[in-house]
Amino acid sequence: MSSTPKQFYKQRSHIFKASHLAPEKMATSRALVDGEDFCTCIVCMELFREPVTLGCGHSFCRECVEKYWKNRGGTDAFSCPSCREVFPQRPHLRKNVILGNLLAQMNLRENINEARCTKHAKLIELYCKDDESLMCTMCMSGGHRQHNVVAVEIAHAELKEGLTGKAHCLAELLQNTRFSIYERMEKIKNVQCSGVESEKMLERKQKELYRAVDEVVGLLKKRINERQGEELSCLEQHKLKLQLECMALQKAESTLHGTLKELKSITFLQGYKDLHHRMQAVSYLPSVDAPSNIVLDFSEEEQKLDSLIQVINNVLKENESLPLPKEVPANRQTILDPSTLKSLYSWTPSLDLNSVEKSIVISKDRKMVTQTRTQQPYPDHADRFDFYPQVLSSDSFSSGRYYWEVDVSLSRWCVIGLALNSMERKGRGNECVLGRNPKSWCVWKCSNKYSACHNDKWTSLTVPVKVDKLGFFLDCEAGELTCFGDSKVLHVFRGNFTDSVKPALGIGYCFGYLFGYWFGGVNDSVRFCR
Repeated sequence: MSSTPKQFYKQRSHIFKASHLAPEKMATSRALVDGEDFCTCIVCMELFREPVTLGCGHSFCRECVEKYWKNRGGTDAFSCPSCREVFPQRPHLRKNVILGNLLAQMNLRENINEARCTKHAKLIELYCKDDESLMCTMCMSGGHRQHNVVAVEIAHAELKEGLTGKAHCLAELLQNTRFSIYERMEKIKNVQCSGVESEKMLERKQKELYRAVDEVVGLLKKRINERQGEELSCLEQHKLKLQLECMALQKAESTLHGTLKELKSITFLQGYKDLHHRMQAVSYLPSVDAPSNIVLDFSEEEQKLDSLIQVINNVLKENESLPLPKEVPANRQTILDPSTLKSLYSWTPSLDLNSVEKSIVISKDRKMVTQTRTQQPYPDHADRFDFYPQVLSSDSFSSGRYYWEVDVSLSRWCVIGLALNSMERKGRGNECVLGRNPKSWCVWKCSNKYSACHNDKWTSLTVPVKVDKLGFFLDCEAGELTCFGDSKVLHVFRGNFTDSVKPALGIGYCFGYLFGYWFGGVNDSVRFCR
């Protein structure tokens, strides 16, 4: 079998260094060709990198030919490294599309044929179903010894067949989603139309309201003006009477002063009779009382306007406090159908041996946990729970959608859910208990009674029948963790799942959240379903 050009020239790269090559050696190096030699640059003796073509038809790496010209210098600086054709000026370097495409195909073929194990550098021939990883034959002697391992061709065929089965569910989901988009478009049109009609209605009501207010204000102004005229007329009459009384008093005063100045007795006595009658007439003038309420009282009209303003303010307050209607998507039940989710997003977590508490035994396939009375010889680790019988999965994620199921039929007391990778592991506080801190979202099972718990806030769940499996659907981008029981939604947790999160299990204990006790159930088991 002939070696590839890359291997051939790599073995002889010390002979062909571009910076030391003489022109004669460059010209003769074209003789070193095999079936794929035309894809090799004669300057660097390696496969082309960004191949370009000169006017004479020869091709080189763009970087190689530019370095060649720079090192040559002189009058024939711009010459072909192969045929020595001299160009009067720097030639335009045209990209060789054909060579570029050919090299891309060769690299792809080489990568496929030379896929090797990163640990043993052997060809990859096997696939581990338990860990979902590629491996070589030497990996069998390691941690994969008891795992379900098949040839890559068999795994390829089986997984391809499984994906083919998901195509129908995906097509159905796509059809439902498109129908939902159509429904939303129709609703958008209806909302837009109703919005326009509502605006027109509001404008009409606004005009009617303005007109009604103008009429009320005009009517009140008319009543105010009428009352003002009546009051002014009354005041004017009082003023005229007072002016007449004042004139009579002034005349009497003038006569009195003239009589008092008279020195002759006969003349005084002759005028006294007339003065006496005048004084008596003045003393009997009718008194003109001033109106007690000089300022007009319009409190009644003001009260009516205040009532109208209050009605308008109440309408504004009611609309400000009224929440916007929240619509549940029509196809949400279809999207959250467990069978559909299982077909599209099914994933089986594997348990993390570095996080498991020492009273728990993990099965060989790392899918099941069992509570025991015996402390297991697990080495100390920073990620290990040191008091509560809990364990996290070895896989973490912060984006995408995932669905998994948990078999709880063999456990009386357990907790299942999700936890941030940063959740505390050491100690006996709530920060280390699944569900009782802000970093975990879990469903608790206590003797066939279920509760949802997050940050030590508990919600009792209604489970109509005894369930053997609980399903969990995580949508990181939507920030939702949905729990299913008997194909029905039991609870929906909402939170920030774009940080690193892991599926979590707790086994054989139950916390009385009112009393703070816990107790164990030896030999209780919980399993991640395949």
